[in-house]
Amino acid sequence: MKIVFLCLSTFSTTGGIQQFNKSFIKALVDICEVNEYELSVISSHDKSVDSRYVTNDLYEYYKGNKALFAIHAVRECLKADVVIAGHINLAPVLNVIRQLNADTQIVLIAHGIEVWGKLSKAAQKVVGSAHRILAVSQYTRQMLIDQHKVESGKISVFHNTVDSYFEMHASTDDVNELRKKHNLKADRKVIFSLSRLLNAEQYKGYDITLRAIATLVDEQPQLHYIIGGGYDEAEKARVMSLAADLQISDQVTLAGFIEDAQLPRYYGLADAFVMPSKGEGFGIVFIEALACGLPVVAGNQDGSVDAMAHAQNGFLVNPDDVGEVARAISSAVQLPKVARPEVYYHYNRFHERLQQEINSVVQSIPQMRNV
Repeated sequence: MKIVFLCLSTFSTTGGIQQFNKSFIKALVDICEVNEYELSVISSHDKSVDSRYVTNDLYEYYKGNKALFAIHAVRECLKADVVIAGHINLAPVLNVIRQLNADTQIVLIAHGIEVWGKLSKAAQKVVGSAHRILAVSQYTRQMLIDQHKVESGKISVFHNTVDSYFEMHASTDDVNELRKKHNLKADRKVIFSLSRLLNAEQYKGYDITLRAIATLVDEQPQLHYIIGGGYDEAEKARVMSLAADLQISDQVTLAGFIEDAQLPRYYGLADAFVMPSKGEGFGIVFIEALACGLPVVAGNQDGSVDAMAHAQNGFLVNPDDVGEVARAISSAVQLPKVARPEVYYHYNRFHERLQQEINSVVQSIPQMRNV
């Protein structure tokens, strides 16, 4: 029994999909070892590997060389019983595999916005012919059904998880050092967002959060908004210009790219996590923040609803309603922080769900039924 997992990147870039891939690969390695399945993981864009999740002998990466990746991926997948694709952009490779071996069981992971809208012909073929689709949220599952007429029975909701290596606690010294770095007085109430700031992507909700803060200046003048994440210069200029227009420039900090190891410090510094997005497939940052004890404000129009489904200190808001966002922020920063390391989306639960999905796929392979 051979399983191949194809991905675009896992260890050389950061983001929600990369975080998902890390946990997925780790669980897949464990499951294949226990069941004595052969496993190969092949990445198109990675330039390195983290041995905590997978050993070098199981992980091959092609540093962005798409041609070499495609050739090797097809060769390995033709020897596989099950091919799991980590992104719809792998569709051209998957269609070649399907044409050369119709018996290969193809499992597609659907994260969110990449499968919500119009798809290329290659992607349409994959969505239509995949043996199984793992959608990271109920919202994405429903979009596949409504937008692409995918049979509901072949789509499983497969939620994200908090990374098993994620550090949920930051020391007081580390938090104080971060407070000093950003020139924040002890009485400041800090709200935190974490997302890329790209001029071409403006659905993460930081604009509406800025407008909401502006309405709270008289009520809560101690509020300070830290936006973490890499940004392009055009978006940085636009965001800071908006803050200036709203007369809250002194209450806004763009922290730039934050390394994974530093994230617990920012969660520790913050009094609430606020990201009323309209384009989340799920939103790992929400469950990370909740695990660290933060009250969370999220949008109610996307996969954020799944992430917040088991939150005891969460607020789902209309991401287009400034007043609603403002009221949620005002309430959230007054709540105590209560760390919940055993969050609903714990890695062990994720591991169990993947084992169930693998079992289901394996049982559907004709030649395996008589083994």
